[in-house]
Amino acid sequence: MIAFKFSNIRSNNPIGKFLRLPLSLLPTKSILPILQGPAKGMKWIVGSGVHGMWLGSYEEDKQKLLTELSLEGTTVLDIGANVGFFSILLSRFVGATGKVISFEPLPRNIEFIRQHIRLNKIDNIEIISAAVSDKIGKMKFATSHLHAQGYLTDKGDLEVSMNTLDSLDNLNNPVSLVKIDVEGAEANVLRGGEKFFQEYRPIILLATHGKNQVNDCQVILHEYNYSMALINKDLYGFGCDEWLAKPDKFSL
Repeated sequence: MIAFKFSNIRSNNPIGKFLRLPLSLLPTKSILPILQGPAKGMKWIVGSGVHGMWLGSYEEDKQKLLTELSLEGTTVLDIGANVGFFSILLSRFVGATGKVISFEPLPRNIEFIRQHIRLNKIDNIEIISAAVSDKIGKMKFATSHLHAQGYLTDKGDLEVSMNTLDSLDNLNNPVSLVKIDVEGAEANVLRGGEKFFQEYRPIILLATHGKNQVNDCQVILHEYNYSMALINKDLYGFGCDEWLAKPDKFSL
């Protein structure tokens, strides 16, 4: 059981800053084992992401939910993989006969995913260096001040490739899960996957950013015959809600 919800304490408030002071003494790029949770023991690079990742407390509810799903031997998609925390965790869940496909457009994050794969000797993760949207092509991508997150926009500082879910092929295993965390572009991910979702009917673990995205995603998923259930409201106080969407007449 994960006991310390470190990541739920925001870094920009006094308590969060105080708790993080000792962690600032850790040398950047140190390699440590993840301390707790279902990814316990996997190797992690300090400074690649937030400290809650190597502490094992990062997005605890999402980790717990994933342990309750039957993923072994299936294909799962990690859309907006960031530096690979959930990708390497999912690689453990799908097992030797399963596969994780990680989509990430930021070169900095892609390099950390590759390093985490090498450190943990993982051979069931495929990285696709692209964003996922409702069209194929190129688009500008704006990075945040932390350079670890970003979003698609006409005024971005980086040009990235875009894929759609409907353009994917050679998916040999059943697709059991699609995790989507794309900083406000989630509705476009869904729009570009109508055929994909109708064919594979995976569970969707969805992060929405703002009311407009919630409304758009609800409409799209209703058209796809999916039902959405809220699992986290306003995570970290940044207006991010997390949802579990399941095809109708489906039960865990």
